[in-house]
Amino acid sequence: MYNSTSVSLSSKLFSKHGGSSHRSKKGVKSNTASSSSQQGSPPLAFLFVVNEFQFNEHGEAPSADLWGSTVPPRWPVGYGEERPGTVFRFKNGEVRPARGYSWHRAEPGRMGFIGRDEDDGPAEMERHSTTSVFNCWRFLPCIWTNTDSSITPMDTINHKWFPLAFHNVGGVTRIQVGGRDRTVAGRSPQWMPHVIPKSFATHSSAPSSQGLGGPLGVIIGLMALSHRNTDHPFMNQCWSDYQWSGVRDPGAGESC
Repeated sequence: MYNSTSVSLSSKLFSKHGGSSHRSKKGVKSNTASSSSQQGSPPLAFLFVVNEFQFNEHGEAPSADLWGSTVPPRWPVGYGEERPGTVFRFKNGEVRPARGYSWHRAEPGRMGFIGRDEDDGPAEMERHSTTSVFNCWRFLPCIWTNTDSSITPMDTINHKWFPLAFHNVGGVTRIQVGGRDRTVAGRSPQWMPHVIPKSFATHSSAPSSQGLGGPLGVIIGLMALSHRNTDHPFMNQCWSDYQWSGVRDPGAGESC
């Protein structure tokens, strides 16, 4: 049993550019998320949605890696029903439901989009990015990829899963593909173990944490996976003023 999220950010940036019990989410991705306040930052806004998927296992055992850890399906046929989430707007550190916007996918296997609801049909918003994030439980707490794994075969050199890894500078933790660090930068971050699993904690004598950055699609997916209802962290302002205040829901599964 594992949780999965595919995060697709449909961005409208106002600065420069203006399963069964398995779950998958979709939302939008930006450049950096920080746990410290961003007073004086330029205006920034974007739309995102986190969707869940059922998985089609066709009576077979779930896919597993070389060490027996359950992993997501390799082929789009392994994905079943999609459960669209609420479209949210991030604006200058605050997250609220984006009224008048919804998620649209014509049929399974085709790219979906965030659309503005209009009388003659949804107006497609410009896509910024799509990220798929999976919590594969105790021994493989997070893997992710920068594509929609429900429509993309994950068996090529261009499409692969990445484990959580970091490139740390000072007390700031930054999620990065192939990062040189395997633990977070600072001790006692407010977002651990609620967003980043505690297995990535650094030693107790490290300096205090100064924030979390990296692909926002990954961070939003991990935030969503902190609760059994993946809209909950955003509906309840767990991420507000660039700060994380949510607590991991025991029903969301182990955070390791």
